Amino acid sequence: MKTILLAALVSTLPALAAAAERPAGLAAAEALARAALGPECTMNDMAEVPMAGPDDDGFGHFFHRFTYRAARQSADEPEIEAELYQLFCVAGAYNVRHAFVLKTSDEEGLRLLAFARPELDYAYADEEMTTLKAPPGVKGFGAALQLVNSRFDERTLTVTSVGAWRGLGDAWDSGTWTFRDGGFVLTRFEVDPTYDGSPADGARGHVVYDAAE
Repeated sequence: MKTILLAALVSTLPALAAAAERPAGLAAAEALARAALGPECTMNDMAEVPMAGPDDDGFGHFFHRFTYRAARQSADEPEIEAELYQLFCVAGAYNVRHAFVLKTSDEEGLRLLAFARPELDYAYADEEMTTLKAPPGVKGFGAALQLVNSRFDERTLTVTSVGAWRGLGDAWDSGTWTFRDGGFVLTRFEVDPTYDGSPADGARGHVVYDAAE
């Protein structure tokens, strides 16, 4: 698993190399996210959030364009054009959160996306929470309107997220969502809930959901 954890964030945003041009629909996407998420998406109270380039970390907004064919379409219909706004919502001590807003050529308006997430079931074997009684399981599913330390891969049309549960990064979770027929579907989720000081390299992670299985 390729893990990207932010060890620390400075209080001011750094200069973003090769910042992208601000897309025409950005203001509407920001307004939707702010209205829906309220204090959970303050955008760090910035008057204007900078655009980030493809190689930048999570500071700032990202904008992605791609096309796809919906299951309902016939072979002679043109592909649907999609605009994906990955909107910076808030930066904490070691995590950055983004919301995702989608605009497609076959729909009016914008959609704030929700990402399925498993509700985890586990118990610790010690008071220090360094070991588990048994491997973690899934007791249900919920949905998240923001993802932590997320990336979008335009080649595979997948979003990945890696969340550090504390600054050391020894406890974490990681998800992968794949774009299918107009939305993102959870395809893999992995977690290490132990605060044992081990490096966050995925070696100790437990895969609790894998669509390939």
